[in-house]
Amino acid sequence: MELGRDKKRVGGVITIVVIVVAVAVAVLIVVKNSRRIKPATIPVTLKPIPPDTAVVRGPKVIKRRLKKLDRYYKRHRDKIVNPSPEQESLALICDSGFARIRAGLAVLDTLRGMRARAAEFRNTRQNYRTLKKIVYKFAKASVDSVVEPDLDSLDRELHRLLSE
Repeated sequence: MELGRDKKRVGGVITIVVIVVAVAVAVLIVVKNSRRIKPATIPVTLKPIPPDTAVVRGPKVIKRRLKKLDRYYKRHRDKIVNPSPEQESLALICDSGFARIRAGLAVLDTLRGMRARAAEFRNTRQNYRTLKKIVYKFAKASVDSVVEPDLDSLDRELHRLLSE
């Protein structure tokens, strides 16, 4: 019976030796391959997402252009001493246009959804384009009034009669 026990011990020892050798070989393979491994970059899905440049940059551009347009408008408004009714109405339209665009930019800062921001930005940009045309029309009217005073139809008729 003792021979049977020795065979079981030998079988157990051989199994342990085989397992130890297998673990040692696995460790050697891992160590050998670890020298070749280079750290990989973070997958795109895990990187922080940069904000959409059109949504961020667009309002900044509109704000900068609005400041320039406002300075241009004020420079021409200050040239007019006695505004005509047309110039007064254009000035009121310009003032309300500036207020509307500033309100649109403020709303744009509070919106979170991309579609809502894009729609509001398109609306604000269109308002800016319209305001720009009106300001240029006002500037042209102010330059014309500085060069030649605006006369109503009766004054023009009187000047025409006096010149004959």
